[in-house]
Amino acid sequence: TDHFIVLEDQQITLSGISVADVDDFGLGKNYSVTVSVEHGSLNGQGKSITLTGKTLAEVNAFLKTLTYKGDNNFNGSDTLKLTVNDGGNHGKDGVEGNKSLDIKADFKIYIRPQNDAPVITLPGNGSNIPLTDGSYVFKGGTGIVIADVDIADSQNSGDGHQLNDIPSTVTITATNKDVGIGKMTLAGSPGDFNVTVATDTTGTLV
Repeated sequence: TDHFIVLEDQQITLSGISVADVDDFGLGKNYSVTVSVEHGSLNGQGKSITLTGKTLAEVNAFLKTLTYKGDNNFNGSDTLKLTVNDGGNHGKDGVEGNKSLDIKADFKIYIRPQNDAPVITLPGNGSNIPLTDGSYVFKGGTGIVIADVDIADSQNSGDGHQLNDIPSTVTITATNKDVGIGKMTLAGSPGDFNVTVATDTTGTLV
């Protein structure tokens, strides 16, 4: 196993990684192992885990159940870095004073993007807006704000496992059941959005 593939915001078990040591003979008890990543969490404990004073069987048991989950909304690529130290284990030969030896390996993790729903921030209390002089202007700090964490995926289209650029759609619906005939004016350019305007039977939009 030299790489893993997982969906954004999903957890994966990094199965298939194991360590062997010809000097072990089931006697080594001072192995240490360190695993680390940059853009996620391992076993839900953070970006790096170190174990010391372990047998080789304990090291492999740990690696067998090692899990990875990317940072929230992260997609792209990450690298699992593995370092194992044998603690100077020299098996059955009885030779003392052997220095400890390291083995290092890197494993690529590819995190494929998933579509996240956009977030709408409304002015006022988020459900209704008191009118002054019968009108309200959605502008600047009093406007409706639409955010989408996936916008970076579109801007990076074609890079690794990123999404292609996909046009977005905004739908505005006006209801005037309590105020009779009303009017809504859309000003400015919709930019890259397709704007669909709808009313109920009592509303008038311009």
